[in-house]
Amino acid sequence: MDLTRFQDFHVDVFDEHLSESELALAIERIPEIDLYMQIKNHGLDDSIRVLHLISAEKMQALFDLDCWNNFDLDISDAFVWFETLRKLEFSAFWEKFEKLDQDFWIAFFQNFLVIDDKTKEGEDTFYTPSLNPRIDR
Repeated sequence: MDLTRFQDFHVDVFDEHLSESELALAIERIPEIDLYMQIKNHGLDDSIRVLHLISAEKMQALFDLDCWNNFDLDISDAFVWFETLRKLEFSAFWEKFEKLDQDFWIAFFQNFLVIDDKTKEGEDTFYTPSLNPRIDR
């Protein structure tokens, strides 16, 4: 396999002539911001072949780039990604889904759950989605 074309990291991961192994190598080597821009330019629905080969770490970076606005998670953006990732075979979907970081899950579920934070013994403090607590990253 000729790897010289991956040296400058400007490979088009949507090049249909790339074999699966070449595509996996390109995805591994391409900077996250470049991968993100290519996916956004082609659209999530047309990115299934690429998303299938992305590592959980790269997926986290894509979520961070697209779904976070400073310290606020945009739930609607996260749902768009989830809807697209559902098109992957289940094991590939779950590998990426389960490894998203704790800050993501806290911010995501705070919109749907009431969180009980026992700050002192016997004293409960309840955060509701309307209070939207800030998560320091």
